[in-house]
Amino acid sequence: MAKAAEEAEKNGYSNTIDLLTKQLIAYSETGAYEKGIKLAEHEKYKHYLANDTIDQLYTSLLLSKRTNLIALSYSLDMFDNIDPHHLVSIGYSKKIATGNTLAADIYYANRFSKNDFLIELNDYWTIYKKKLPSGRLRLRIECKFLSALSNGDRIFFYSSR
Repeated sequence: MAKAAEEAEKNGYSNTIDLLTKQLIAYSETGAYEKGIKLAEHEKYKHYLANDTIDQLYTSLLLSKRTNLIALSYSLDMFDNIDPHHLVSIGYSKKIATGNTLAADIYYANRFSKNDFLIELNDYWTIYKKKLPSGRLRLRIECKFLSALSNGDRIFFYSSR
């Protein structure tokens, strides 16, 4: 793809954003994340990061390259005549092999004057990498632990999708 892009530029192809978009998609699809990141950060193309599409592709390459990710989230929902609903989550994911990611999330919610938390463990496997209408076929195995039921018991769920 890089050679095709160079050839297109030599032959006067003037739509640089389109060409850069195609290159970043190609690097993402082939797993050459580092090459795509270097291309987007190159002085010649760096100003195109202001373009939403280029920025999204660049961010996707950065996230795909990472083997460890930590996420923190807070949500506040407000409704008429009801106390505000708070949701806080923290998550960690680690790529343990190509096409295999292990993730753990902890959620805390305060809704309807009740406090609750959920612990979720997921193992994601890519089992079919070829192009499908919806992307890749993935298997998800998850375990959930809910804290506060009305009688104080704990519940443990196991499922796969």
